[in-house]
Amino acid sequence: MKKSIRPKAKPPKRSRFAAGLLLAVAVVVTYLALRNFSAPAAKPGSATATPRAATPSLAELPANPGPTPADAPAPPPEAAPAVQADAKLARAALALVGVSPEAEQYWIASINDLSLTNKERRELIEDLNDTGLPPNPTLENLPLIVNRLQLIDRLAPAAIDQINANAFAEARKDLVNFYTRLTQPAAQP
Repeated sequence: MKKSIRPKAKPPKRSRFAAGLLLAVAVVVTYLALRNFSAPAAKPGSATATPRAATPSLAELPANPGPTPADAPAPPPEAAPAVQADAKLARAALALVGVSPEAEQYWIASINDLSLTNKERRELIEDLNDTGLPPNPTLENLPLIVNRLQLIDRLAPAAIDQINANAFAEARKDLVNFYTRLTQPAAQP
């Protein structure tokens, strides 16, 4: 008697992608939680203890990233990475930049880690405009867009090199375009 051998049904690609992304996020969050468990607590007034500002209007967001005015205080230097950055973990953390402070901390340490290649650091910054966002962002995505713009505006003036500075400018340009499209009424023909 012959047994019929049927191939097992494969899960849809979308669910495999979601499972993979969830696993990557879980690994990053676990890593950061364990690393922060042994790290000293943030002091009040430090960069990690500062709450996010309210959503700014378009007028409050400068059109071009540039040097901070002379009378503005310089941004605080970001902490040096405690361990060497891992490009794959940094990419997983990138999806949560603007949502998770722990993921954001790891991402910041990674983009400032010169052990990553210039290309890896550049892509980690430039992809702020698409990783974690849908291809056509909606008003639901506006808080994330604003959080990322504020992060860029905080970090760009202290970029560690021209590679990072150019990448911040590119990501900011695209995020400002999303912001403008979502906050300004469409022109009537």
